[in-house]
Amino acid sequence: MLLALYDLLGDNVVWGTLGIDKRLINSTKLNKGVYDQGEKKSAYIKPKGELIDKSKVAVLIGGLTASSGEVTALAFKGRSNTIFIGEKTLGKTTSNMVVTLPFDAIMPMSTGYDCDRNGNYYKQIPPDIIISKEDNFDDLMQDKNIQEAIQFFTKK
Repeated sequence: MLLALYDLLGDNVVWGTLGIDKRLINSTKLNKGVYDQGEKKSAYIKPKGELIDKSKVAVLIGGLTASSGEVTALAFKGRSNTIFIGEKTLGKTTSNMVVTLPFDAIMPMSTGYDCDRNGNYYKQIPPDIIISKEDNFDDLMQDKNIQEAIQFFTKK
């Protein structure tokens, strides 16, 4: 999912994992279209055209932004020309794995805390501009989050 945003994220660390002591265990970066987790390079794209990793990006977040949505938001935390608009995310910012137990039981286990490119952990990712309960899904031009994003894009 982050490779789909490669043009906006560029060749950078995009997120990481912290241990129980909140120290960095590993980081994931995008590198010339490769999703690079150190020895593990699980996916890649063939980039075409110029990167737009310096352009403005407005990330709309809220209480339903969770888990992989939060990792996507974390990829933009610390990026220049980026603003977060809305409400705090749900707070599912942990790395997880599934452990198989006897008798066909399984147990999800958190293995670390997800962090942004700078190693910052957020229990819930906060917006830069708080807008609460002013969504308008029927008429997006009346949605206060969208209006704020448009203001951000049109400012010099």
